[in-house]
Amino acid sequence: MGCPIRLLPAMPALVLLALTPDLQAASVQLSGNLGVSIVRYHGTRGARTQMQQDVLDATALRILGTRDLGAGAQAVFKIAVPVDLSGGGWGGKLDDSYVGLDSRKWGRMTFGRQFPSGIDRISGSLDAFEVAGSSAHQLPLALLATNAFNGYSARTDNSIKYTWENDGKIFGMTVAAAEAAGVSDSFGLALRNGPCQLAATWIHYRGGTALPGGDQAFAGAGANCDTSHGRLYAAAYYRRLRGDASAAVQRNVVIHLGALRRLAERVILTGGVYVDRGIALGSVAGRDGRKLTAVLASSYAFSPKTRITALVFGNWMKRGYRGYAVNADALDIGLGAGRASGAALTMSMYF
Repeated sequence: MGCPIRLLPAMPALVLLALTPDLQAASVQLSGNLGVSIVRYHGTRGARTQMQQDVLDATALRILGTRDLGAGAQAVFKIAVPVDLSGGGWGGKLDDSYVGLDSRKWGRMTFGRQFPSGIDRISGSLDAFEVAGSSAHQLPLALLATNAFNGYSARTDNSIKYTWENDGKIFGMTVAAAEAAGVSDSFGLALRNGPCQLAATWIHYRGGTALPGGDQAFAGAGANCDTSHGRLYAAAYYRRLRGDASAAVQRNVVIHLGALRRLAERVILTGGVYVDRGIALGSVAGRDGRKLTAVLASSYAFSPKTRITALVFGNWMKRGYRGYAVNADALDIGLGAGRASGAALTMSMYF
């Protein structure tokens, strides 16, 4: 594996030089995912039904571009604009967006607001569902693997990302040296071994000027395996969060088991279970608890890029988790609640 580190300082300028003259010579494609969900929630604040963005995948319009530079290299860019069809929202902060260089020999180097490499490996290798596009009702990792110092965002601003793939092996590394919430770094590894893919992830966020002592570390490892009954997932994660040097350090250990099975040509069933053991939740010593999350989704494909999905989900909290305000706010339940559940019907179109 090679990486042209010596070219790193000049790469943004090289990309701009490649893309600026005669944009018509570049290959530009419009793509995206548009979806809405009708969700029925049940919690301590009563039952309610609402329409919202696709609960399984982030909705956005994306412009992808490439320019051939010869010798197996190309300049690349991506602009992703979030879209909320349910409420008419448009724009705001860009989704996963970048400009960079891609080489068959050396890999890909990109610059922008991007998913950390560790998030890529969770979504791409370790989890039956996606981290970045789902609400906390479906995925505990949407709270644990994302940046607690920057609104629990799954994207990092001002990031430099390197990715290399070859013959079933994947290596990714991301550094966000100038993010407003502080420096962050991440890496992800994956290796294909027969029917199984082994993977590991690491993400490290720092609190920045707003919270100089803030430190969050997240690590995980696991595998997915293709069997005669479908694809099986198993992973274990560890998260450490320190918001203040004088406060207790919060720790979480999460075990995830999942499965994906094609029941018919157009029907896919996906399920996942997450068991989270939290210690010193909210940085309060002695506030320990457990949280169980389960999700079951069935998708029917009208075409390769149009689907409708029905899903049910539930969260069950014990002991200290019932008094953890961050979790209660994310699930929109009152403090002391022991359960939050619901069901959703989602229509998604990819293009």
